[in-house]
Amino acid sequence: MAVAATLAVLLAAFVPRVPSRALAVAGGVATAGALGNLVSAVVWRGGVPNPIVLGDVAFNIADVYAVGGSIALVLGATLFALRHPALLRQPSRPIGPSRRHRPFWRKQARPGDTTGV
Repeated sequence: MAVAATLAVLLAAFVPRVPSRALAVAGGVATAGALGNLVSAVVWRGGVPNPIVLGDVAFNIADVYAVGGSIALVLGATLFALRHPALLRQPSRPIGPSRRHRPFWRKQARPGDTTGV
């Protein structure tokens, strides 16, 4: 369950940083699969149901989305890197909020303020 949640958060955080619609779609599909498995794990306490059985392999639609989206994401990222090598050399933007844009829950210290905020 923690793996699916972590995967969904990482995909949602990092895929939009790449200027490619195909990668955004692939990341969305992989995230949908991870979230689908996460919801199934929370709702069904006995484990994620796998209603599709092909031989010795059992899986569900969320598995198909997670695996298919991940494969498309890796292939898409590889093709993007090969087609746009100059973008790989650009400095990256900082991940956290900049100094100008602080989260609403953090107050800026005012001159003369001794509260330690």
